[in-house]
Amino acid sequence: MPRFFILNKKSDFLRGCGGEVHGDTLKANGLYFSELFDSGERETRWYKLETEFSLPVNCSVQVSFYSSESEELDVGGRNVNITELLRSSEKPDEKLRLLSPLLRFTGPLSKELLLTRIRARYLFFVIHAVCPDGECPEIRLMRLMFDPYMWTNFLPELYRGDDSFLERYLAIFQSLFEHTESDIDCAAEYYSQDCADGDFLRWICGCFGIKTVGLWNEEQLRYILKNAPRIFGRVGTREILAELCGLYLGCEADIAEYYRSEDGSFVNRYSIPKERLFTSPYEFALILPCGPLSEEKYSGLLRIVDDFKPAYMTANIIIIPREGTQGADGEIILGDGITLV
Repeated sequence: MPRFFILNKKSDFLRGCGGEVHGDTLKANGLYFSELFDSGERETRWYKLETEFSLPVNCSVQVSFYSSESEELDVGGRNVNITELLRSSEKPDEKLRLLSPLLRFTGPLSKELLLTRIRARYLFFVIHAVCPDGECPEIRLMRLMFDPYMWTNFLPELYRGDDSFLERYLAIFQSLFEHTESDIDCAAEYYSQDCADGDFLRWICGCFGIKTVGLWNEEQLRYILKNAPRIFGRVGTREILAELCGLYLGCEADIAEYYRSEDGSFVNRYSIPKERLFTSPYEFALILPCGPLSEEKYSGLLRIVDDFKPAYMTANIIIIPREGTQGADGEIILGDGITLV
């Protein structure tokens, strides 16, 4: 497998036309210079640049590659350190002029750019973004690969050659094979709640039998998966029901049970009359100090309560209004015009 450098943060790009990288994206109509990458060996064969990115409509991004066997560049009879030049405050256009002797080729940004023509110890690249509408391209990750073991090495010497057509042709299939091999090697990571996202994260949650997957955002789903053994090992308990309802609504839920009011262990913090909490031992009150809820949110709450409460119990949901949301005569507002009387 080839060795590689990873670029996935702001500091990996130094200076663009008009200033620094804007947040985690490139500024529109900017020039951005990478660091000088050192392979550690002369005549190193560079392999390819893999990029994860998204571009706005009408946006064009070009990548120019430069290479050298030395860290020094001869400029008008004097040696200039390439790293110092890349990091200098010199105007981008002037930098390009000084670095032009090291230019190897330029191509449009793509998911994979093959670099097998470049053989040198040092390499860097320049990204040129042109976006007439002013929107910024987003580059999330770059992987610069070098020192590959090409498939032509398995062939008789007659078919080997630097940057031959056969080598570049086989590189297409080699790249597909390497991606497949990498996916297989990292398959276990895809099932981790920290790595999975989107539809795959929801699919994993479905494997745990979570019927309310569509109600939670990704952050909440990750929390549920991380705590799955504890949560699903205690389904039907007041602690888990209160925890999940609080997680869903973003407030601290409280549960009042009939037997705890009988033995005096329940402290009624909200001064709600007992007859409004429950009327029999088979009822409990879910108290949520979260203010009015929309119909959609209230419906989702009912589904969560139904999935995680004891099967033989009935839940009385009481929404405690925030300041300015209490109805006439002290009525407690549940949602859009819904009140508990």
